[in-house]
Amino acid sequence: MWNVWVERMSLLGTVTMFICSLLIGIALPRLPLLLIPRFQVMQSGMRPYPEPQPIDEHLILQLMMLRRLWRLSFLFALLPIGLGLLVLWQEPSAFGFGMFLGGGWSLLTRAIPEFPSTLPAGPYPLALIHELHHIRTSTEPCCADMKPCWEVEAVRCANCRTVLLSAPRPDLGRERPGTGFSGRFRLLLLDGHSLFDADSED
Repeated sequence: MWNVWVERMSLLGTVTMFICSLLIGIALPRLPLLLIPRFQVMQSGMRPYPEPQPIDEHLILQLMMLRRLWRLSFLFALLPIGLGLLVLWQEPSAFGFGMFLGGGWSLLTRAIPEFPSTLPAGPYPLALIHELHHIRTSTEPCCADMKPCWEVEAVRCANCRTVLLSAPRPDLGRERPGTGFSGRFRLLLLDGHSLFDADSED
């Protein structure tokens, strides 16, 4: 009876170690995008969350920085992969296997493009940034006083409410006071992407 209990506890410990290391391997590459943009010094000119963000120079610069951080996560994904391989080379273990799988999954989700015959763009594609810059510098305003703002599901003019771009807003790296652990966990899962689909615009 005692031996059975010890075996069950040992199995439970192994499964727990595997799950924890798997989650670490998945989360580690996403941490730079989650943490670095939220330093107050890097949010100059950005509206407080969840207010609509004006399409201005501050937004374009923020998106370029977020794009670089998202691409940098490829390097961070190599850390759990390398650590997992090192542990497995020393001795087969649930920890090493979990780290390797978690890091590998993170690398694959970034390397595989969303559409065939395209490169992986992530939540901040360069084409989207160019489109926003074009809206900002447009010489054909939608109304007498065009004020483009990026709302949750689209870019609209704050005055006439014309939809200027049907693109859901990704995470802009703004501090989210009051969201707590659940909010940060959701950000970690979304990995910069929006909750809304680009085709779900009203």
